[in-house]
Amino acid sequence: MRALAAVRSILALVPAPYERIESRGRPGIVMERVLGRDELGERIGRDAAIPDELRAAALGALANLPDGTACESAPCLPERRP
Repeated sequence: MRALAAVRSILALVPAPYERIESRGRPGIVMERVLGRDELGERIGRDAAIPDELRAAALGALANLPDGTACESAPCLPERRP
């Protein structure tokens, strides 16, 4: 979690990590909710700390994500907020 916090201190678009958890015997991290693909794309687009090549790759990967929520294709934990 310290590594995530360090990255967030440099790139504000990185969701904040809140706590470590275990679910179904698997470790996980509860992180700040990102409201949607459009908002994330806007945050990536305006963050001057992101090199142009990395920005283009991130926006391309974001554009290629399937529609819908992650919970439709993978198990999700109930939403928790600190």
